[in-house]
Amino acid sequence: MINRRLLLQSTFAASLTPAFGLDNAPPRRILLRSSWQTVNIGDIAHTPGMLTLLEKHRPDAEVTLWPSRVDRGVEEILRVRFPKLRIAKTKDEREAALAACDFFLHGSGPGLLGVKEASLAQKMGKPYGFGGITLNDQEIKERRELLEGAKFVFLRDSDSLHALQASGVTGPRLDFGPDATFAIDLRDDAAAAALLKQYDLTPGEFLCAIPRLRWTPYWEIHPDTVKPNAERIAENEKFAELDHAKLREGIIAWVRGTKRRVLLAPECRRCCCASRRTRERAACGMT
Repeated sequence: MINRRLLLQSTFAASLTPAFGLDNAPPRRILLRSSWQTVNIGDIAHTPGMLTLLEKHRPDAEVTLWPSRVDRGVEEILRVRFPKLRIAKTKDEREAALAACDFFLHGSGPGLLGVKEASLAQKMGKPYGFGGITLNDQEIKERRELLEGAKFVFLRDSDSLHALQASGVTGPRLDFGPDATFAIDLRDDAAAAALLKQYDLTPGEFLCAIPRLRWTPYWEIHPDTVKPNAERIAENEKFAELDHAKLREGIIAWVRGTKRRVLLAPECRRCCCASRRTRERAACGMT
């Protein structure tokens, strides 16, 4: 049986290794634009996953991270795991890192989150690429020149890949490239042990399920800076039942078939990303 995580890791690694297009002179200084936020477990995991891949497949490279946020203890975790990592946090540090880099790498994410920085790299004549992203039709249309100038564009989902291929974009290598989170190897055994003890869970004997809404309710996560979006709230409520049905049925089948427990885990801080109605129905189905 093939381990899905290992398969995705090897797929991205195989793509990443030759894709810089600098085989005769591998990039010595790589600038990674990543670390989009720290309230979402996936966004936290993008960066250490990509750093792990670079560590393994570009061991001689000097890597600098250009983050959006590394608060909430994330910076400390990264520095412990990757002691050689440089983090450009100030305007001067970022400008210097961009000027000095041999390659600009846009990390995994749900779109061109670092489009401004990638555009700067393009204007400066720096080779650049996109690793493990999702693209929508508007991004493909509006950022066509930027995408065509890349060494590679790796898409983390088949819909994005097919859409980009159908658009007629030529120049970069277009391929499937899994989200870098699959390569993460970070562990916090002390915190995990405490959580397992708190909820009386046995390692390897429970299912972790992560419900998700169509729009992350950032107005709940950042109530002081983000106003509620009535349109997105309505869309979340409209599709909550449909979107959660498969997950709920899977949870029910797991409990009935294995008699084991389930941990419903939030994707974001201060937000379960599931409606109360969905949670209640899932709970009813598991009893």
